[in-house]
Order: sequence, then C-alpha cells, then structure tokens
Amino acid sequence: QLYAEAQDTEKMKIWDADGTLTDGWVTYATTYTVTFNTSTNGAKTVYAQFKDNAGIESSIAQDTIFLDTEPPVVAFTVTPSSATVELGNLISWDASNSYDTVTTEALTYFWEFGDGNFAQGVKVSHQYTKCGTYIGTLTVTDILGWTTSISIYGTVNDVTPPTITDIQNTAPTTGDNVT
Repeated sequence: QLYAEAQDTEKMKIWDADGTLTDGWVTYATTYTVTFNTSTNGAKTVYAQFKDNAGIESSIAQDTIFLDTEPPVVAFTVTPSSATVELGNLISWDASNSYDTVTTEALTYFWEFGDGNFAQGVKVSHQYTKCGTYIGTLTVTDILGWTTSISIYGTVNDVTPPTITDIQNTAPTTGDNVT
C-alpha cells in the first residue's frame, strides 16, 4: 500500500521502472494499493504524479521502497555442540550467522528452550535444571514480519556420581550370633 497526500487533487497515477501500476489516471486517494509485476526483491523506485480539478499536473514525485517477499535465513550454533549435555552445565546459543536476504535492517531473535524458559537476543545462554530430552527452537523475524524457525533436539543427563550418606558397620563383634 502506498500513501500520498496532495491538496486540491482529483486524479493521480503511480508507476515504477517496470511500467504503470495504476491504469492511467485514477481517482485520487490518500491510500492506494498497487501490485508490482516483479519477481525480484530489493529497492524499487516508485513515481507518482497528481492532477487537480483544472487538469494541471504536478511535478513527478518519487520514493524508494523495499520489496521483501522472503523470510530471513536462520542459522545458529550451540556450545557445547554435543547433542547430550550434563545437567547444570551452561549452554550458549549463537545466531550471529542468521541474515535477511533483502534488507540490512535488524532482525529479532526469540529462543524457546523446551523447558518453559525463553530468551531474546542474538546470543543467549541457558542452564537446564532437570534431566530429559528438549527441543530448542529459534524464531527469527525481519522488519516486515517474515519469520523463520529452526529447532534442535538435545538430551540433558545427570552424570553426578551417587553420594554415600551413611555407612553401617555390619561386621560381627564378640558375642554376636553368626549364622
């Protein structure tokens, strides 16, 4: 949708380098929906011209817009990289290699660790408090709302050796009946 405002305007036409986007002169509106006949994303220059009630045409106005019909590319690393980690170890997640194919605008990062905990940011850390198999999911969103999600499975194990809390002396002493 394009937004344009001009005083005492009756007609308008909008076009880009590929041709006319309106069907010639159309009735003026402050908001107008146009369809681009292109399969390429990126910067597009859009031109607009206005005509008043007396038929006088304005100068040509132009603006650059970005067409983005693709979601961001998502990639992340996990440290330690093993699919099995020890209970209580801190795990680092890094999505620095994610990018948008069209714009250089900032992406947003939402992490779901599969244990009810969440985080936001390019680089985050998390520590699991219970053993089990978890699905960690990263969702990356670009400025236009396109999203891509990727998940990884991992297992958290408790490798802590058992603690001995009480030792009973069971050796017989003098006077004990031994059978």
